[in-house]
Amino acid sequence: MKANQFVFGCLLIAGWVPTQAAQFDDFAYESSGTAVTITGYTGPGGAVTIPDNIQGLPVTSIGAQAFYGCTGLTNVVIPDSVTSIGEGAFSGCAGLRAFEVDELNPAFSSLEGVLFNESQTVLMACPEGKIGSYTIPASVTSIGGMRSLAAPA
Repeated sequence: MKANQFVFGCLLIAGWVPTQAAQFDDFAYESSGTAVTITGYTGPGGAVTIPDNIQGLPVTSIGAQAFYGCTGLTNVVIPDSVTSIGEGAFSGCAGLRAFEVDELNPAFSSLEGVLFNESQTVLMACPEGKIGSYTIPASVTSIGGMRSLAAPA
């Protein structure tokens, strides 16, 4: 190779799909072309409903730290299309009092504002702003924490 020649290559990673970042109402998101991940929130807070689709594509994920530090957030409604929630998605949301999950959601459910897996055997997250005491249901066999929440394979 001569001194002024360059070789360019491309590394193909199996399963990798390029994404496009965009904004829809108060939601920042990335699209893979077949599904959407919510990556951020720029709205005023209060009660927030995650859209079930954006630009005709299903919203299947809430990304890691997507709502991080949204202290004005009080309630989050999760549609049936969302099957994964990233690490720390709702961390630092001191005003968050309740999760509400669409009853047709195949991965998650809610009871008295607390987020569970669909069968309510894993307590996924208790909202930081929940007031009063809470008794964990007898169906719960483990407490998951807000690491990476995804539907079982």
